[in-house]
Amino acid sequence: MRFITLITFIFFSTLLMSQEEKVDEYNRNLDDLTIPKRGPNKSKYTHAFLAYGFLVGPSEGDSSSIKYGNSSTFSVGFRNKYRLTKFYEVGFDFSYLRTRFLPIQDSAKNVPNRALHDKEMIATNALELFVFNRFKFKNKEHSAGIFLDLGAYGNWNYRTVHYTKNERGISGAKERVIKNYNLDYLNNYAYGVAARMGFNRFALDIRYKLSNVFSTNSKYGEFPNLSIGLQLGLHQ
Repeated sequence: MRFITLITFIFFSTLLMSQEEKVDEYNRNLDDLTIPKRGPNKSKYTHAFLAYGFLVGPSEGDSSSIKYGNSSTFSVGFRNKYRLTKFYEVGFDFSYLRTRFLPIQDSAKNVPNRALHDKEMIATNALELFVFNRFKFKNKEHSAGIFLDLGAYGNWNYRTVHYTKNERGISGAKERVIKNYNLDYLNNYAYGVAARMGFNRFALDIRYKLSNVFSTNSKYGEFPNLSIGLQLGLHQ
């Protein structure tokens, strides 16, 4: 939970920074003028972004418990948005998403088996499409302003991996690392809903997965389906 607290603190610290209004030579507020011809507030805009988040919420039973703070998500991609009115936009993201699940190593564990390891990770590598509606609360000159995004996503897990590492048991022995790919007990596709509260480059991102991580034949308890993270827009 300390990681989530840190993310929230950074986001709202940025949000509460001084926002001195700019005016033109006629004392008009530049933020209230018509759609600009350039910058994040223009009618059509594309930019890159980075995001990092953490899985939160309960697992489905002790057998699928994960290490919170270590189980995380990372994504990088491009965002396209189209401004329809001064306070409403639509858009989509296309991104690479990596999700890491680190099972707790105890006697209750059974994902993907009951073997215990010094280090263990189940990871998915996915291509994702996210479609969103953006509601603008504050327009800023050459800035994305203050906004709320609501939308839905779908992704394709094109590569899955189960990674284990065990330290050497006897002097002179090597560490043993095993990687298994294309796991048949994980679903190839995922979908869900998401909300983003943003201030210019920074956005607090909350995602809820509606699909299952594991296939119906696996009979494993589900991992947490809620994540929270911070996004950084790579634009002016």
